[in-house]
Amino acid sequence: MATLNSDSLDSFPSNLGSLLAHKPVFDLVSWGIKAFYLLSAFAILLVRFTPDLRRRFLDYGARAQNASETSESPKGDRRRTIERSSAASQLLDSLAKLTVPHTWFTHFYILSVLCSSLQFHHQIRIHMSQRARVASFCLLLQSSRRLVECLTYNRKSKSRMWIGHYFIGIAFYLFTNITLLLDGVGWADWNHPDIGERFNSMGATEWAFAAFISQAFISQAKSHYYLFTLEKYTLPDELGFKHWIAPHYMAECTFYGSLSVIAAPPDRILNWNLFCAFIFVVVNLSVTAEGTKRWMLSKFPDRRHEIQSRRNVYILR
Repeated sequence: MATLNSDSLDSFPSNLGSLLAHKPVFDLVSWGIKAFYLLSAFAILLVRFTPDLRRRFLDYGARAQNASETSESPKGDRRRTIERSSAASQLLDSLAKLTVPHTWFTHFYILSVLCSSLQFHHQIRIHMSQRARVASFCLLLQSSRRLVECLTYNRKSKSRMWIGHYFIGIAFYLFTNITLLLDGVGWADWNHPDIGERFNSMGATEWAFAAFISQAFISQAKSHYYLFTLEKYTLPDELGFKHWIAPHYMAECTFYGSLSVIAAPPDRILNWNLFCAFIFVVVNLSVTAEGTKRWMLSKFPDRRHEIQSRRNVYILR
């Protein structure tokens, strides 16, 4: 059995190379990945701007509790009674009950670490570009650190998230790793003897963005540690939290934005698949930060002005 597994693993580059060498197959996979990122971002915005969907599918944990508390009113009760009488509302209520523990976030990083490790196993044989290798290494470090944080900064919580969030997260990390492999190898002539020389370049711009990733990595690690040591339901007001609602979200956006530059194929300025991933991350975390901001405003009304001055992500209020 071990021999069969080893043989299957070793034949992986040849099988994948033969498949992706066909341009229609390559284009189909590439556009499919772009569609996933952009449609997921659109779905998040649709839920955000549809109150009935937002209440059911967007908020969780403390934010969900806060949303429930602020919506309690006689008028709201009557509206929800009428709303629940429809078959569509009953269906949405049933779907909203499909939840998983929020601690399952750990699965995202386990998957990403496994995928990145598999890429490293085959990097030389499939001649990944230097850019793709650096990007893959950055993603491996990021996922490994997040996995350690999820296992270490572990507080008992009954918080749950909608199962749709879970599957989107799993797909995101799977497709992001696939993208690095897809655009990091010249599949049309991947087994050419000179491909390692012709496909191995990384300029000053890419190294500069690698420095941005390092800064984002360190900033996010500090923010996560600070939040872990902070007393529960206390307003964070140190480090980047002085200026942003969630500086660790901004660091995440910076990470994927920089990754889309570093992992760009040699003849392009961006890896467009990863840029679509960056758009998804910005939309997703901006909406999440907005919910966090509403929670902060309701829990700390005496510091309302200070909270309102903080940005969600980048220039977004």
